[in-house]
Amino acid sequence: MKAIIKEVGNQPKVEDIKNELETLQNLVGGYLEVVNVGSGIALVVNEEGKLEDLPANFPLGHDVIVGTAVFVAYGNGGEFTDLSEAQVQMIMNFLG
Repeated sequence: MKAIIKEVGNQPKVEDIKNELETLQNLVGGYLEVVNVGSGIALVVNEEGKLEDLPANFPLGHDVIVGTAVFVAYGNGGEFTDLSEAQVQMIMNFLG
């Protein structure tokens, strides 16, 4: 599925990843926490990232996302799916 991966200290990149739990856990380095950021976009991060003192990645509202973050889209049933081109542009503009 088309996703955006934002690693700490690196520019975000659009990648085609497997839509599998193991793939997402490997990317974020642990158990998943999924945050609905609106517009059909989910942000997947390490559930224990702050407890593990992972480095800051980017601000989100009044919070800071730590560790590697993966942006994906979600469908009506809540399943993850490809980001649309409009969603990719929205996320890339946000991450600037």
